[in-house]
Amino acid sequence: MVYALYGHTGIRIHYTGSAPCPIITDFLANWGIFAQQERFFVMRFAFGLTDYRMDIESWEGFCERYNWFNCGIYEQTLNLNADEKKRLVEAIWENYRPENRFYRYNFYYDNCTTRARDIIESATDGRIVYNEKEGDSPTWRDMIHSFNYDHRWARCGNDLLLGVGSDRHPDFRQRQFLPFYLRDDFQHATIEHDGVWEPLVKEEHWATPSRYNYHSSTWVDSVTSPLAASLYLAFLILILSLWERNRKKGRFWIMDLVLLLGYGICGMILLMMVFSQHPTVRLNCQILIFNPLCLLFLWPMIKKMRQGRKCQLNRVLLGMALVGLILGLLAQSFAEGVMVLACILIYRLCNPYGLRTR
Repeated sequence: MVYALYGHTGIRIHYTGSAPCPIITDFLANWGIFAQQERFFVMRFAFGLTDYRMDIESWEGFCERYNWFNCGIYEQTLNLNADEKKRLVEAIWENYRPENRFYRYNFYYDNCTTRARDIIESATDGRIVYNEKEGDSPTWRDMIHSFNYDHRWARCGNDLLLGVGSDRHPDFRQRQFLPFYLRDDFQHATIEHDGVWEPLVKEEHWATPSRYNYHSSTWVDSVTSPLAASLYLAFLILILSLWERNRKKGRFWIMDLVLLLGYGICGMILLMMVFSQHPTVRLNCQILIFNPLCLLFLWPMIKKMRQGRKCQLNRVLLGMALVGLILGLLAQSFAEGVMVLACILIYRLCNPYGLRTR
């Protein structure tokens, strides 16, 4: 499960004494519930149209589920007074009302972690002070990469959809969308009680140890990585192009048909992302390489290739691909292997061999 790489946040309420409801004495408030079986779930998620909901589940059941997947649970006990605890529980049950449970999920700006943080801050009347560290902050993309570094195909898929906005630097509060960053910030935060500043976290420990190997990359992963796959394709294209040059029997138009079709389909996906609710995917320079115009120009280009004639439409795609290549070096971090794929496209668009003079 790719989404499990980035962690999860919930709020545990544990009554050690008498509880308002004897049946529910140890439960978790969870803002990460979604219906994966919902129709077009992946498409809706990509467009930012997915509704998540808040749910209440037993702490024991939550731990059993995480144990099943060998995932660990790190628990921080917050240093709240009686009034703050009461307000927090009341706010959770208010959020659990049927009319309040659902919310429009956004991975960066409104997710399970930011919801838990916000409801805790509201219960403490804003008396939490974070220790903001000085220095350069990572970009949105860097933060994601720190958790999917050893899962290169997942990282490649993310980077293919993420645009220029992901290479910007979020502020201190925005970085708390990831559970691990919020956990670290809570560790160093303080809270004011009756004029006395105290640590926000009273104690912390592993409630369930992690047995999942997040760093399981081997040499096999290197030879099957997105970069390796793009290099294999580049080598194949080079061999076929040399053969095309030497045989002098016309262009391998079927190879160009497959390439343009593949680039064009990817380009259509990136074009649709322009209408996504996620601001970090709308402007994506990779669309100049995976160009939807490849589909629009496909028939006239292939027709002239089969006839052995030069096609002026090549220049349009070539110019846009070159601009995209430059922007990939200066303005945006491209997905792994995309620069190689850009060179493949540029090479084939510049390739004069196989064209008969008329």
